[in-house]
Amino acid sequence: MVALPLTKRIHDLLRWGDHQHQYRSRSELFMAVVTAMVNAGWSAEKAWDVLSDPHNAGGDCLRVRSDGRPRRHARGYFQATWRKAEKFTRERPAFRDRPTVMEAIVRLQEEAQTSLWSGRAGGTDRAVLEAMLQIAQRCGKVRFGAAVRDVAVLAGVSLSTASVSLRRLQSAGWIRRVAKADVRNASTWRLRKAAEHSFSDLALPGALLLAPDTFCWAALGWTKARVYEALDSEPRPTRDLAAAFAICSRAMRGHLSRLAEFNLATRTLDGWIKGPASASAVALELGTAGRQARQRDRLETERILRRQHLAARKSPEHSLTRPEGRTECSGRLLKVVAS
Repeated sequence: MVALPLTKRIHDLLRWGDHQHQYRSRSELFMAVVTAMVNAGWSAEKAWDVLSDPHNAGGDCLRVRSDGRPRRHARGYFQATWRKAEKFTRERPAFRDRPTVMEAIVRLQEEAQTSLWSGRAGGTDRAVLEAMLQIAQRCGKVRFGAAVRDVAVLAGVSLSTASVSLRRLQSAGWIRRVAKADVRNASTWRLRKAAEHSFSDLALPGALLLAPDTFCWAALGWTKARVYEALDSEPRPTRDLAAAFAICSRAMRGHLSRLAEFNLATRTLDGWIKGPASASAVALELGTAGRQARQRDRLETERILRRQHLAARKSPEHSLTRPEGRTECSGRLLKVVAS
């Protein structure tokens, strides 16, 4: 295998270290760099020569321990890390082309459809994850940049709700934030296959984002969207739906009754079926039609104003000159006192 050059991100980590605090420790940074070298087809000797160079901050683990003392067995530490990286790349091979990436995203979507999203926040987390998967498909990458504002618009939730839901998805192992947002760039995320989840025998299609104005937090809510998806022309008893969603029958009856108010669900002798009403008509009845478009326009206007503000701060006219005399701070006002 021909050795390939490292990506710009890995090269910067190798050369300058983790200035953006993408990793929790130096050992995680070192492991990431070594894994990238293995994926690029580097030999162990070439990687050792580069990492042992004192000019490369990414190899500081070889020279100094976490407690500040010099590392005595640097070669052994490197060889152990190299073996771990080789095992990791064998079990999780790197994506070499776009079709492989899209296939991995589709597999994660299928896993999300069969997972058991229980609790009051289950529907919200499912919608936010689908928004992240939609952004990943648009970028064609499992590592992508996504602003919380854009995720909130796609998922039909508020900004604060999206932020909390993203933290829950990280804890559950669906996604991982690899770089925090700064003044100019959004946060960088990476999709991760969840290791341990409870699975339901009810596979729901990924159509939550088709009617965000109807099932957003200001309308019926995403839990009722999942119940609506589970209904079809075949009657389903309430107890079966409750078991599929891991909630009690009383709570399920409440969701179904709410859907029945807008003819989205119909009760028969054998159970519940999908109602004749369309989701778009219900959005008009609830007064939430066009909410996603309005939210997107508002957030885009805020983004443009922020960019203009940052550009104005860089202009020479915006630079403030210090007034003559000494200054005194009184409360939140800065007074200039004549000297």
